[in-house]
Amino acid sequence: FIVIGASRGFGRELSRQISSKLGNDSLLILLSSNINSLNSVRDEIAQTSSIEIQSFEFDLANDNISDRFITIVNNIDKNFNSVFLVHNSGTLGEVIPIRDNQSKAEDINKCLKINIQSVIELTPIFIRYFNASRMYIIQITSIAAVQPLKNMSIYSMMKAARDMY
Repeated sequence: FIVIGASRGFGRELSRQISSKLGNDSLLILLSSNINSLNSVRDEIAQTSSIEIQSFEFDLANDNISDRFITIVNNIDKNFNSVFLVHNSGTLGEVIPIRDNQSKAEDINKCLKINIQSVIELTPIFIRYFNASRMYIIQITSIAAVQPLKNMSIYSMMKAARDMY
């Protein structure tokens, strides 16, 4: 299992729940931009599980995420029966009425990179790398992808795009 966005909220709890269902010969890789919170999750899981857990600082807003992801997966035994990639990370951006939105291009690009581009870049790497007989790619999105939410148009568009990938 590789969980992207595992350091807090839903990703943290998802990682805890996944770990409780895995066998002793399993590997759980936790990725997040906040290494301190991520290590806290890793240590919490390690107290109740004997699976191998690895955590890596992984900021989806950086330009070199593909290279960094390749480095991480290159150090994994690729002969698992089942492999899972969970895209959980995301960012809201500004939650304001459209008429008041003064987001700069850099801010919008950061949201696009984290919410959409990262999924498009990392998924093919994952697929090419592993030789598993069962491969699963899980997109964690939001009700915002299918139901309009006040002041969240940019976020909703990004989650809808992810749903379609």
